[in-house]
Amino acid sequence: MKDVHEVHKAAPKATIFTVRMEVVNHWNLSSADLKRFAEEKGMASNVVIPNDGDCYYY
Repeated sequence: MKDVHEVHKAAPKATIFTVRMEVVNHWNLSSADLKRFAEEKGMASNVVIPNDGDCYYY
């Protein structure tokens, strides 16, 4: 979560798309936890937390 916050601080107007990866430092992080963290840090409007299976196209 700290890494997402650091990116937001470096680029506060950017939209940040998060992904859940099955790696050691992310395996116990739920989407709900990340959403709560983003809300607490005041960056929820800039953080996109896709649900499983969601697709985004540009």
